[in-house]
Amino acid sequence: MQPPTLLIVDDDVAIRDLLAVMLARAGYVALCASDGLDAAEQLRRHRVDLVLTDVYMPGEDGLYVLRAASDLRIGVVVFTAERDAEYDPLRSAERLGAKAVLRKPFDPQLVLNTVRDCLALSGGTDGTVCAA
Repeated sequence: MQPPTLLIVDDDVAIRDLLAVMLARAGYVALCASDGLDAAEQLRRHRVDLVLTDVYMPGEDGLYVLRAASDLRIGVVVFTAERDAEYDPLRSAERLGAKAVLRKPFDPQLVLNTVRDCLALSGGTDGTVCAA
C-alpha cells in the first residue's frame, strides 16, 4: 500500500522544506507548492490525500487553495503566523471547510498528530474537523 501523499503549500521555502522533511521522515510522500496557482496545478497532476497550506502568500492565497482542494474533496489543514485582532483568517478557513487550523510557529508533534487525525477521518469535506 502506498503511503499518503501530502501537498505542502507555503511561499516560505524554509517552512516548506521543514514540513516536507518532517512529514517524509514520518512516512508520508511530501509534494510542495510555492503559491495557490502552483498548488492548483499540483492537485491536477497528482493524487493528493491531504493539503497543508499557509494563508498569506503572494498571488493566490491559502483560501484559494482551500477552495480548490475542497472542490476535489481533499481535506485541508490551514496555518498562519498572522495574529490580527480584526480578522482571523483561520476562522474564515474553518467556515470554508478546513479540516484543521494551526498557528506558526509549529509544534512538530502537533503537526504530525493533526495530519494523522485528518487522514484517519479521510478525505471529503463533510465538515468534520480534526483535533488540532
